[in-house]
Amino acid sequence: MLYLEDYLEMIEQLPMDLRDRFTEMREMDLQVQNAMDQLEQRVNEFFVNAKKNKPEWREEQMGVIKKDYYKALEDADEKVQLANQIYDLVVIGI
Repeated sequence: MLYLEDYLEMIEQLPMDLRDRFTEMREMDLQVQNAMDQLEQRVNEFFVNAKKNKPEWREEQMGVIKKDYYKALEDADEKVQLANQIYDLVVIGI
């Protein structure tokens, strides 16, 4: 009987945990999408202005853009890790 009570207690929290994790994932998704939209705009501006500016400026701007792309990639990787946590949570709850 103790096993059943433990199982029911664990299942009881599952929907709330899932909702919280999915909310967190949605917030992360919006953050990544906003970053990608801003990066796309900055890349377009970079190419429009590239011929007008010195090579040093181009290298500096390209470095900043690459750094920000890597940050967006890290954020996307965090989303994948969260999805794996959600999967594990569901599998454990089953």
